[in-house]
This record gives sequence, structure tokens and C-alpha cells, in this order.
Amino acid sequence: MAAQTTEPQAQKTRSLTSSHIWLLTAGGFFAFFVFGFVDNLKGPTLPALLRDLNFSYSQGGSILFSAYIGFMVATLLTGVLADATGMKTVLLLAGISLTAGLTAFSLVSSFWLLAAALFVVGLGLGAIEVGGNGLIVDLHTRDRGRFLNLLAVFHGVGSFVVPLYAAQLLSTNFSWRQVYQFAIILAIGLALFFLFVKYPRAQRGGEGLNLRTLFAAGFTWRMTWYYL
Repeated sequence: MAAQTTEPQAQKTRSLTSSHIWLLTAGGFFAFFVFGFVDNLKGPTLPALLRDLNFSYSQGGSILFSAYIGFMVATLLTGVLADATGMKTVLLLAGISLTAGLTAFSLVSSFWLLAAALFVVGLGLGAIEVGGNGLIVDLHTRDRGRFLNLLAVFHGVGSFVVPLYAAQLLSTNFSWRQVYQFAIILAIGLALFFLFVKYPRAQRGGEGLNLRTLFAAGFTWRMTWYYL
């Protein structure tokens, strides 16, 4: 049985040509490739960062933890943002956040500034998680499961490539800062793609956001196990 879709989503899809749908789909795949690449850039570069800045592994772990705080905040907020402004805006802001966060992280040396920079990176990653999945759900109503699985594949490809990329640069006397700086190109590409690509917004319907209903559904005793 074909997957059901809402009327606003159907109207949005009908307003796009087949080639445009595939262009947007490719953009979603690229977003998840960037997601996997940037998310797994931290591990290979951490030892070099700690040596360079004379930080302990405890400090390094705390810096990395800030990215996951940013990710959690983004996943809680970007769903609301997507309803208000659309998936294109979410993914555009994801690219901007990654560009700003990676740039700052590659330039600063203070513990707190590094943590703040990775928090911004985490915001971008969380926005990709929500925006990329939402984009595919909007575009593909029949083979939705297959395309969502392909998103995960591209995330995996990015995760697989990044250790090879980082190891190659670090073994040829590039600094950990340069490893991050070269990765900024991907973030800029993501932002530019969703800045210029056409993606119509569906008309909003229903009752809008109900915070009481949201928190009642998201913070039950059963749901707390998903957060642990």
C-alpha cells in the first residue's frame, strides 16, 4: 500500500519537476554525507589537538561533549523551525552553522571558545538530521523508506571517508587546524546549495505548535529510555 501524505506535501511535490525532485534528493544525500564527515572528524584529530594545546583527555572529552549538546538542542528546536520556515531554511542554516563553527574551531585555542565552536557545529549537525529526513519525507511518498535508508548510506560513506582524509593530511605535516579548514569547503557547499535551490513551502494547516502536547508526548516515562 502506498504511503500516505498530507495535502500540503502533495501540493508541494506536484509543483516540482522530476529533475528538480532528484536535484533536491541529491542535496539531501550530500547533506548527510557532510553530516557523517564532520561528525566523525573530531576523533581522528583529537590527539593532535590535545598535543598542540596541551589539554588533557578529560578536557578534550568535555570539548567534544559540547557538540552533542548542540545536536540535542537543534533536534528539539529545528522541527518547530521547519514548520515555520520550511526544510530549505533548516538545511541552509545547517550549512551556515557548520561553516561558522568549523571556522571558529580551526582558529581559536581557548577551552571555552573551542567548546562553544563545537556547540555551533552540533547545532548544524542536528539541523541536518531533522532537515534531511524531513526533505526526503516531503519529496518521496511511495519509496520513502528506501530513500531514508539511502540517507543513512551517505552518512556512512562520509563517516568512512573522513578517517582516511584526516590521516592522510596529518601524516603529511598538515595541522589539525588545517584538517578542519579544508572541511569548511563542504559546509560552504551545503549552504550555497540550499541558498540557491528552489523549494516551495507548503501552506501551513492544522492547529500549529502545541507545547503542552509536545512535552506530554516527548517526556513520558517510556520516552526517557530513548534519551539515556
